[in-house]
Amino acid sequence: MALLSTGPIENNPVSGVRPTQQVTIKVDNRSVDMASTISIQGYYLNAGVRVLYVSELHHIAPNQVITKNYYADFNGFEFTFVTPEASEASGPIQVSVWGKSSTGQLVTAHRLVSEELLGEHNGGGAGPTGARGPTGPTGAGVTGPRGATGLRGVTGPTGPGTGATGVTGATGPRGATGPTGSGTGATGATGPRGATGPTGSGTGATGATGPRGATGPTGSGTGATGATGTTGATGAMGVTGATGVTGATGATGATGVTGATGATGATGTTGATGATGATGATGVTGVRGPTGPTGVLSNELLFATLSTDAVINPSGPIPFDAISTSLGTNITLSTSGLTQGQITLTGNHVYLAMYSVATSTNNTSFQFYRDLTTPIAGTQTLTANNSNANHSSTAIINLIGAPDAILTVQSLTTNVTMRGVSTEVTVVMLN
Repeated sequence: MALLSTGPIENNPVSGVRPTQQVTIKVDNRSVDMASTISIQGYYLNAGVRVLYVSELHHIAPNQVITKNYYADFNGFEFTFVTPEASEASGPIQVSVWGKSSTGQLVTAHRLVSEELLGEHNGGGAGPTGARGPTGPTGAGVTGPRGATGLRGVTGPTGPGTGATGVTGATGPRGATGPTGSGTGATGATGPRGATGPTGSGTGATGATGPRGATGPTGSGTGATGATGTTGATGAMGVTGATGVTGATGATGATGVTGATGATGATGTTGATGATGATGATGVTGVRGPTGPTGVLSNELLFATLSTDAVINPSGPIPFDAISTSLGTNITLSTSGLTQGQITLTGNHVYLAMYSVATSTNNTSFQFYRDLTTPIAGTQTLTANNSNANHSSTAIINLIGAPDAILTVQSLTTNVTMRGVSTEVTVVMLN
């Protein structure tokens, strides 16, 4: 299945008039012996919303050319095209789009031929690349401006092993010292008084008055008063004797209780980060895996219509009875009897189904059904406000792992008159 698109086209007014008032679409079938189909869908672009206003399905006979004209007086519009071929390059269908002014003149900016339409396709992979041609002579022209940088390629797999650890960065400067803790520790107990040294001979010179020592503890009880001796005669004053040896220093008193720990100072500033180590060597790129096999696209399809105008009353399946194209054996249509209009699809395949119904009855509705009683979601079409516009819808039916199924197009309203060959159904097997 191939999908072509014009992409969004701007059509803003110039001097109050939009350049394109009408779009002409030409479609041709280049095949001389094979019919094909094309689904045309048109959208107008309004206030950031993409709104469908054209939806048609056309059967193109070999070498046939069709021309369709559509209203296009919008600020923006877009058209898409779907054909059952594997790709837009391999299929026989070609499409061109022509914007025209109110006088029928071509609008050059809104002209798109087949090669300029945006395309995407499913199916098999690309074929092998052809041999490279010889290099042409170098041109003498001035070098053009540098093109925009391409998208970044996919990151290669991680190389084996880990790169060597980088050198450790230099140690940052020491943080500032935290503030001193509050409060002073308790004063330790006074140590015991040292023993008194021996009395020197003679009276030494009176030394300078030392600082007053701490008052010792008061002894317990009062000592007995000694007897008063006889006062002797006062002798002559003798020579002052040498100063006696200083007595040994008393033992150090016990250490006082340690004061409470001060509050922790603020954390110093973090040192600068060391330089980053060198990057390890890149690992070897792994071997590229083999290319997968090319996919296979089926060429089975069914295209059928009504041979004459028909009336459905009450509601029910459309009785298709005229087969225009039938290829393969997995898609079959019953054209008579109680099963007329029923399309049998073989299980374990995927199908693309499209219907287009033309009716002269106002306010009608149609939908694809599976096995006669199950509506296929997203395929209902509806007209209202006394309108009898054509109906068309598309569905993908996946029967992989499922049994055969019956596909019908059913009218959801009663007493509906449909226009013969303009009422059609197409089913294509995709795999």
